[in-house]
Amino acid sequence: KWDYPCSKVETEALIRAERGSTPVVLLRIAGVYDDGCHSIPLAHQMQRIYERQITSRVFPGDLTHGQSYVHMEDLVDALELAVDRRAELPAETVLLIGEAEA
Repeated sequence: KWDYPCSKVETEALIRAERGSTPVVLLRIAGVYDDGCHSIPLAHQMQRIYERQITSRVFPGDLTHGQSYVHMEDLVDALELAVDRRAELPAETVLLIGEAEA
């Protein structure tokens, strides 16, 4: 229903259809943050908590879903590992880069 995730699904399908014999690693990257709180959703939630806003106590989305996050350094490590081990990976590999459960 939402254009952003739909575009990700369509892009993966396009890569699969057009890759030919070229191996691919599809990285599904969670929300990225760093020690400076460079993540808009996290920064906004921290602001709501700091300002003691009532919305800081209410989850605005679907309670059966959540948002997975990954620290920038962990993302860089994952990218390096994918490149370093690319010869050992299957021709098509899908990796979730983030928490398995939100």
